[in-house]
Amino acid sequence: MYISEVAPPRIRGAAIGTYQLFITIGILTSQGCALGTESTLNASAYRIPIGLQFIWGFIIFAGGFIITESPRWYVKKELHTEALSALAKVRNLPPTDPSVVTEYEEIKSMHEYELSLGTPTYGELFRGTLAPRTWVGINVQMFQQLTGVNFIFYYGTAFFQSAGITKPYLITVATGVVNVFMTFPGIILVEKLGRRKFLLYGAAWMSLCQLIVGVVSITVHDKSGQNVLAGFTCLFIAGFASTWGPGGWVLIGELFPLKHRARGMSLATASNWWWNWVIAFVVPYITDAAYGNLQTKIAFIWFATSLIGCVWTFFFVPETRYHSLETLDEMFESGVKPWNTAKWVPSGADAKGGYRPGDIGVVGHHVKGGKEVEHGEHEGEEEGSEKEKVSA
Repeated sequence: MYISEVAPPRIRGAAIGTYQLFITIGILTSQGCALGTESTLNASAYRIPIGLQFIWGFIIFAGGFIITESPRWYVKKELHTEALSALAKVRNLPPTDPSVVTEYEEIKSMHEYELSLGTPTYGELFRGTLAPRTWVGINVQMFQQLTGVNFIFYYGTAFFQSAGITKPYLITVATGVVNVFMTFPGIILVEKLGRRKFLLYGAAWMSLCQLIVGVVSITVHDKSGQNVLAGFTCLFIAGFASTWGPGGWVLIGELFPLKHRARGMSLATASNWWWNWVIAFVVPYITDAAYGNLQTKIAFIWFATSLIGCVWTFFFVPETRYHSLETLDEMFESGVKPWNTAKWVPSGADAKGGYRPGDIGVVGHHVKGGKEVEHGEHEGEEEGSEKEKVSA
């Protein structure tokens, strides 16, 4: 997740949300192709959609030769001049600017500290203070898939057909349109609400929508029931696109220190694709009339998994908004509880002076410490007290 490294703390979530937007556009394009080839009864029905994929694959391949390596990658390779230049380019400031130099020194200091700890391994990700962060990354990607969103994108036409809807391909395209346009609010909300609230509200909303879809599918079998089912499916997609769609990727981009970043994110991403495959493979068996015969009642499963994801988020997901990747290390090591992390500030920061995470660099703070402070939220949010207490 190169983009999560180079973006400033305040816009890191928005940057990854923009990345998610292009994914949703790709999904909508594929749904449009499916709608266009719906009545095609020869090999073109699958050759056209697959052939179009080569275009986007080539664009991604070509982009790999254009994107500049991140400042942290250059520091890791001990190319310090290139690191400073890359950071200055990202910040759109000269390399001599004090804020660029301060941030560069912070990155360099953290890297030197991590080197003193030895060569990273996958085993280290499951020990000490890294273990909770690793499991958060793995589980957030698991619950992102278990919301059931890809069931709609993969098997939406069969789902709508089983509900009696006469134009399932058209409704599927409608979900794709909602998916694209509701990503725009997500780009804003990921910074306004913070990561925890973002995921909590999204999971609660999706579970409610799936509950309504499930209940309607087994109680109302006329045209009005079909309209409610299609409508709340679109509202479910809206909830995903504006929260968990970008939110899961934003969070894993902020969880791991530089030393363990590549391995930690690889495990989280592997979790995403593993559960993606599980859903794609298992769902046809549990919905098909010849096997599990759940059909539209599968919505109750997505209701349960989304609700469990909401509860899990409250107890395990920390707030990482606005913090630099280096100050996040201090927060995770401080022992602050996930539900109190929105109030946490780094050691050395003046909370009474109106500290806003991300406003200042805290160079070299990679040991236990930090303050948990009940201070006002930012940008017009409710104000708290300025009572300070030292965390573990």
